[in-house]
Amino acid sequence: MTTRQDHDTPPNVRLIGGEMLLWSDERPEGGAVRARRGHAVRELIRRLAPGDGSVLLIGPHPADFVSWVAGRAGTVAAVLRSHPDACRLGRAHAGRPGFTVYCGRLDKLPDLPPFDMVCALDGLGRVHPADVPVQTWRDTLADVARLVAPGGTLVLAGRNDLGIDAFIEAAPYARGDGDWLPPGSDPTAPVSLAATAGELAAHGLTPGAGYAAFPTAADPRVLLPAELLTGGVAPPEALVTACARPARDGRPVADPARLVAKAFRYGLADRLAPLWITLAHRAGGTSGGGPVALVEDTVCEEPWLRVCELTYDADLGGWWRRGLPAAAAIGLDRLRRDPAALDGPLPPGRPLTELLRAACAADDVKQVRRTLRAVTGELAGRAEHGMLPGDLAFVTTDDLTWDGDRVHRIDPSWSLAGPVPIPVALTRLVWRFADSLLSGGHHHPWPWDLDAERLTGTLLALCALPYDADDLAEARALDADIARTLGTPDQAAGPLSGPPETYREVLAVRERMRETLTAAQARIDRLEVKLTVRERELRRMRRKLRRTRKKVAALRRTFAHRAVRGVTWPLRTGARLVRRG
Repeated sequence: MTTRQDHDTPPNVRLIGGEMLLWSDERPEGGAVRARRGHAVRELIRRLAPGDGSVLLIGPHPADFVSWVAGRAGTVAAVLRSHPDACRLGRAHAGRPGFTVYCGRLDKLPDLPPFDMVCALDGLGRVHPADVPVQTWRDTLADVARLVAPGGTLVLAGRNDLGIDAFIEAAPYARGDGDWLPPGSDPTAPVSLAATAGELAAHGLTPGAGYAAFPTAADPRVLLPAELLTGGVAPPEALVTACARPARDGRPVADPARLVAKAFRYGLADRLAPLWITLAHRAGGTSGGGPVALVEDTVCEEPWLRVCELTYDADLGGWWRRGLPAAAAIGLDRLRRDPAALDGPLPPGRPLTELLRAACAADDVKQVRRTLRAVTGELAGRAEHGMLPGDLAFVTTDDLTWDGDRVHRIDPSWSLAGPVPIPVALTRLVWRFADSLLSGGHHHPWPWDLDAERLTGTLLALCALPYDADDLAEARALDADIARTLGTPDQAAGPLSGPPETYREVLAVRERMRETLTAAQARIDRLEVKLTVRERELRRMRRKLRRTRKKVAALRRTFAHRAVRGVTWPLRTGARLVRRG
């Protein structure tokens, strides 16, 4: 996008030549790491940060991310091609010592000492101005690699043009005014993490860990090391579900859950990841230790956000989780969270929501009934005096796994401040699943015209639980309070408050409308046939009535009829007088 020229250049901004005076790279959606997001990426950077060393940021980065890095490094430099963006960033850090912004072409940087850490989390596509010959990705990497000091680290992000988001987005390659070249037009750009590692090695760097980032390139919340993805270790299903969280914006064609699950099942998760993040270092540096998965919360905003570290223990044969950073319990309104409860093994079993959706997709009502009865029965069995404890009253089907015998909580750190009546808690659990089933366009074996309330009543009946409209109203109010406290969309406001509906959901709605119209048209046809038959019968009866009236009129004109009326006239007159009486 273009903006006005700003002639008031701050003193901490250096013009090095090739700066774009009327151009800004700031877009509403930000770069590869969005504002208020990227906490998993920040945890990765924190582990690699040089302390009092020097950090260089190449390309545009969110303003809050730059401030976060500046607070953890001795000196920070940024290279931007946009003069307005450089001035804006320089003013934001005018009083910070050791903070410098270089505006212009990357290859015109002055002879600076190499940096302990170089970050290019927006990739290498928005580095060069428009008035220079097109620079390939490989040529740009050569300019970046020479800026890494001996023992220093390079953190490089690159979008995968064949990522999962390219399959589910309606317009994955839509070009704006800042996309000067079509995606995938650079033949030197790497097409995998392994290819990226090869390019880094060719430029004198030692490749370190490579991470596949999910669920989208613009909003990386799950970082999975390639070593774990290609090592034959199956990730837990709860982790796969986190990788498939739909974005809150965009125009998706379909829910990514099935595609993500298949990518992990067939060992293609690293090849189809929306974003790749690769670490590399000069001789004597470190790439950040062993491979660990970093998962950011997806159901809340600040101050509740936490990042979890997941590791696979081969000796115990399971995944272990540790909350980062270690923090004390926090509470706000009706909610409480204890991050210490995150530490420990991941729960066994399949996510309850996925299990129920699979049963609904197979029209297996018996399986739905067995599972829901077992889950609600176990929760009700843990109640005390008709009240469910706050840690269990918070849960929904999204927060539970089922191993065939009992339920387990995926995130046991959440709880409510006080207990909740059993009918309200169980109604909220069932209603949340019913609402997500309908709003997500998932197949189910019940009539198409059921809304969330009526489907909730049906599911409660399967659980042998009574349905009460007051309990449902109280459950929805509780859910709305939780959503407001977490800073997330209110599901009680309706399906439109959640993720955007996909084109496949629209097609499913169209098919349901087509079935409805077909049924209505068939009924209209039957009524028209019945109406035609009735009209034919009515015309026949009218003809018969006219013939009868003619016969009666002819009978009244006969001599016998007049004689009879003359004889009976006195009787009829007497009868009238008596009635008048």
